[in-house]
Amino acid sequence: MVFYENETAIGLAIASIPALGALYFFFIRENKSIAVWLLLISAFCLRLLMASLDPYLHEWDERFHALVAKNMTLDPFKPMLFTKHIMAFNPQDWAYTDIWVHKQPLFLWQMAISIKLFGVSTLAVRLPSIIMGTIMVWLIYDIGRRWVKNDTVAFMGAFLAAFAYYALELISGWLSLEHNDLAFTFYMTCCFWAFTKYLDSDHKMKWAVLIGVFAGCAILNKWLVGLLIFGGWGLYVLLSKDRANLKNYLHIILSVVVACIVFLPWQLYILKEFPLQSAIAFEYNRKHMTEALGHPGNVFFHLKFLTSAYHFLLIIFLAIGMVRIFYQKNTDRNLTISFVAMIAVVFGFFSIFVKTKMPAFVYPVSSIILILMAYGLYYAATYLFNYLIIATQHRNKLFLAVTLLGGLWSLKSGQIASDRSIGNQARNNKVHNTKVFQNLGLFKPGP
Repeated sequence: MVFYENETAIGLAIASIPALGALYFFFIRENKSIAVWLLLISAFCLRLLMASLDPYLHEWDERFHALVAKNMTLDPFKPMLFTKHIMAFNPQDWAYTDIWVHKQPLFLWQMAISIKLFGVSTLAVRLPSIIMGTIMVWLIYDIGRRWVKNDTVAFMGAFLAAFAYYALELISGWLSLEHNDLAFTFYMTCCFWAFTKYLDSDHKMKWAVLIGVFAGCAILNKWLVGLLIFGGWGLYVLLSKDRANLKNYLHIILSVVVACIVFLPWQLYILKEFPLQSAIAFEYNRKHMTEALGHPGNVFFHLKFLTSAYHFLLIIFLAIGMVRIFYQKNTDRNLTISFVAMIAVVFGFFSIFVKTKMPAFVYPVSSIILILMAYGLYYAATYLFNYLIIATQHRNKLFLAVTLLGGLWSLKSGQIASDRSIGNQARNNKVHNTKVFQNLGLFKPGP
């Protein structure tokens, strides 16, 4: 079955049904455990649907990633774009070469494992992103609970995440750098989550190690921006009353060492085994700083990206949330400063110091942004309810409505459906070609 505009809209509606039950159980029955499970079911169904919408590999850059991952099923430590060349090739051209170290390998290994288990198909390529995307919804819920100390805000943040348009389209492969950026965002979210667990735990060493593991995994997807958590962590320590405690710094050092143990072996390995290709890849990464590399933009590029990734109304609530959360008495103010500083660093760095402008460069902090949006929604709704003198017993129903509205804004279902319009000739050509390849036995769209 090929999903066009109407089928896509119907599929999104059906996949959202468990989330409606989640709203009922959270706000009406006040059974938070069942509510979160229903939300995760809906998140999984939405992601499975998105992975099924387009029965072909997208040009940028899913087809390259899928091919390398397929070849990695033969040798996971020899990443190859083409195993055989019928024409001469230039190793400087990452789009037509043999050894492919243009990207870090973790997300490719994940895809390779999926292909090995389920066969060569678009769904197998996208399955790791489905799983990571679903887990990320729960991580955001738990980060929200530990940070904001408000289960309603946490649930609203998770609800926005379950329906997050940009993450869903990364999973579908529709947006450039798709599974690479989704995996990077996932491991960065794991870092933020582990950091909140570290702050709450009596066994801090264990969580310090886990932060290092997740940071190392983030770097093994998207390079050194994965170190961001250590900047936020260091700022947190400097702001705390316990800043003179040597243990705090030893934990950070331990975590950095663990991260290095995770990501450095691959760098040393490719430098030894593929010195030419790895030198080219590292130089190409450096050029992002000084050259546009086909992706130009001004200093406002990533701020404009917010309107692409999120509904413009949610951006208004993001602004409200970023201001009002500093007045929230129950939160850890130092953690708030650290999280907001990490957002500022990512946007500032890629806006000012990096010439190449690509949308998802700033998406790895989306989990923090979604929670801030949820807090803005919660604060604005609470203020309105107080202004209108709405009785306490009615507020849960109104919060249900506000959360549902936020989810609809987050999903941007009209855009998802219209992109699959039957009048989209470029997509129709790809669907047609896929059918031809399938009939020839060259391609398999499903499991």
